Amino acid sequence: MWTEINEQHGSQEGIKLWDISKKPTEDFQVRVVVWDTEELKMMDAEGTTDGFVRCFFESDASKDTDTHFRNSDGKCSWNYRMLFPFTHPCKNYKMKVQAYDLDLFKSNDLIGEAVVDLEELFKDSELAKRPMSLTQSYYDEFLLPQKKKDKKYTKEMDKMYGLVFDAEDSRKFWVNMVSKDEKGKRVVQGRLKISIDIMSKKDADLNPVGEAQSEPNCNPFLPKPFGRIEFSLNPLKMLSQLIGPALRRKLYCYCVAILCCALCVMMAPMIFSNLFVNLITPG
Repeated sequence: MWTEINEQHGSQEGIKLWDISKKPTEDFQVRVVVWDTEELKMMDAEGTTDGFVRCFFESDASKDTDTHFRNSDGKCSWNYRMLFPFTHPCKNYKMKVQAYDLDLFKSNDLIGEAVVDLEELFKDSELAKRPMSLTQSYYDEFLLPQKKKDKKYTKEMDKMYGLVFDAEDSRKFWVNMVSKDEKGKRVVQGRLKISIDIMSKKDADLNPVGEAQSEPNCNPFLPKPFGRIEFSLNPLKMLSQLIGPALRRKLYCYCVAILCCALCVMMAPMIFSNLFVNLITPG
């Protein structure tokens, strides 16, 4: 901090006093909606993933979605809302988003993660005295130009870590789930669609919403997730839902092999009898 020292004449009554006290904190609420994924990597050997998403500013206050069991096409769906109490100003404005594969008998597998910096969004919400959403127009007009001023910014980095907004709803955006491969190179393991709104605690109390899909389910309304396991009396449909495609292919191959062996065993007496008759029959 710099101070300016001026020569003083006369009394101190006319001297302007500068308030250098610490800025008071204000309570906010961060509303995060985890929607769905695209091309999420299959982590199980049978070609499935039991996917869930974890979000947090501080790791000891993380929140998880429910689990999309036995997903086999990389399109997990949650439509799940998380509410985070937040105090502004603070030291950490970076929200970490992680995608996991649930394992019951060992530690969960981290598929990939992304980081979203919300500092500018908080500053603008405080300045405008109104709720703010991370929309495409806000990103293109304010956040992206600031990112480009950074000397470390490259188009390759923006392609991997930048935000890609949904064509139908500018409040929803995609983030890449990035992880390191066996060689230590960063690779994209899928894309996750989320939306983020921040507002003062006062505004949040006036317009409450429920966590997950509980009531009040509004702003935005969250439909039931798609692609989940559905009970069916059709054994083939249940089999296709519970067993991954890689294991199904192996089972199909085993069934075909067993069927061929059974046919050979059943037809063997007839084949051998025909051969024997041909051998003993003259001419």
